[in-house]
Amino acid sequence: MDYVLATTLSYLLIYKYLAFFVLLFLGSFILPLPDNLILLAVGAFASQGYFSFFLVLILAIITTTASDILGYVLTKKYEMLVLKFLHIPERHIKTANRYVEDYTGMTILVTRIAGPFGPAVNFIAGLIGVPWHTFLIYDFIGNFVDVILFMSAGFILGNYWLAYSDQISLVVGIIGTIIMIVFVATRWWKKRV
Repeated sequence: MDYVLATTLSYLLIYKYLAFFVLLFLGSFILPLPDNLILLAVGAFASQGYFSFFLVLILAIITTTASDILGYVLTKKYEMLVLKFLHIPERHIKTANRYVEDYTGMTILVTRIAGPFGPAVNFIAGLIGVPWHTFLIYDFIGNFVDVILFMSAGFILGNYWLAYSDQISLVVGIIGTIIMIVFVATRWWKKRV
């Protein structure tokens, strides 16, 4: 078990709900914390009585959605400061803009579930001006599915959650990639016909 995960698990067991909120918020907002592993672990801890499953489920959905909205809103409001700070070439912004505009909903939805790209998509959505309601709907649905999927898997696996965490992450990543490829291919095919 690597140092970051061991430290994260220690904080979860010592500070419980507060640590869960803070770690999940920061990981969903910008820090490279293992969000899906945190959800798996808390699901497993809930199966052992350390957490209330339904309380952490609701807290996780609210926390991840709130942190995503914060990234979106800050980037939308302070667009020029973000661009100066990140030193992103304009051609990269235009490429991301075209892609996200074409596949806004699916991009937001899939990046909530599979992969570490959620915070980046929040910032890009704010930079290119994705409509507020569109972002919120897809973000909430994606976070809802992500939280239920990983916490339920952790709850079901119980003490064995860590042994299967790599396989679960791989399967979810593959499924997310397949969904995105199918969606993009379908959109591309419809444009050709």
